[in-house]
Amino acid sequence: MKRAVRSFALGVAVVATILAGMPAAEAQTTSAAAMGQITCKVNPNRPHESHGKPGWIVGKSQYWCTAGIDSLVNTVKLQKKVKGKWVTAAKSKSESVKNPKGNKKYRNQTRNYKCRKGTFRTASRGHGVYKGVPSKSMHWQYSKAVKNPC
Repeated sequence: MKRAVRSFALGVAVVATILAGMPAAEAQTTSAAAMGQITCKVNPNRPHESHGKPGWIVGKSQYWCTAGIDSLVNTVKLQKKVKGKWVTAAKSKSESVKNPKGNKKYRNQTRNYKCRKGTFRTASRGHGVYKGVPSKSMHWQYSKAVKNPC
């Protein structure tokens, strides 16, 4: 299934538009910068059992831009499906990178959540600052759901 992807400008004007046809787990932001387009992406990974801490579930996300900007912020959380609704299972974690390098992937993850049965997904969103102008926050993007990830 494909979802609409939110796009916003990083720079002089801050404008939000909706683009269709992009993969569900990947959000895209664009900017008309002096040197061309700057694209930033957020990619929430499927929840899985922690390799460093077996017995715990973790939700991870990757985020990056195609060029350097002032700063980039990413928030990620682990969600569990309860009675047909998604609820936050692990507390959100927000991470900020000052002067992120272009095309360098940064990673963020939730705090570990004790393994238990259920259906889980990772939620992630971000925003950036370019030449001192903040973008609007990107809408949440979601990984595919995983049943009993441990």
